[in-house]
Amino acid sequence: MRPALALLAIALVTAPAAAQTNASEQKAQRLSLWGTVIPVAVGATWWAAHGLQTGSASTSPDLAAGPGLLIAGGLIVGPTLGYSSAGLSGRGWRGAGIRTGLTLLSFGPAMAICGWNCGKGDKEADLAWLIIATGSGLSLASAIYDISHVEQNVRRHNATRPGPGFSIAPMYAPGQRSVGIRVGATF
Repeated sequence: MRPALALLAIALVTAPAAAQTNASEQKAQRLSLWGTVIPVAVGATWWAAHGLQTGSASTSPDLAAGPGLLIAGGLIVGPTLGYSSAGLSGRGWRGAGIRTGLTLLSFGPAMAICGWNCGKGDKEADLAWLIIATGSGLSLASAIYDISHVEQNVRRHNATRPGPGFSIAPMYAPGQRSVGIRVGATF
């Protein structure tokens, strides 16, 4: 009777722990997704509401910088939130570094082609915006990759952490020439 009660007690302790692991994976997924989608949607709405167009003479640089920074911040930092909440800050910031690099490295060639005084009428402006759009697109692809893999990475991380468990294994003691069963429980 006592071994059955011990097994029941261990099962009751390990079942909630398994449910919590799944919850942390889903929480990390939601944080990464919404931490990206909300700033990008707000920035895009802000941009559309003010009718901002690249190279427009009526566009104030101060007004154009706000939505652009909000969108870029959402793409760069958003996926990192889920990783940080699950204890994988290093993995999250490594992805943020990659996205930052992809975005910023596209501005260098664009500035080399177009310069500071490049406007909508210049033929180099289209090529410069294409380069910036390519870097931003690669940053977006990296953000989507991180968001789609956060749950898997958190699951893998949680599996390597020791937690409550129960094990039964056959054993042989050569010094005593006996066979037995080893039972273990971890909390």
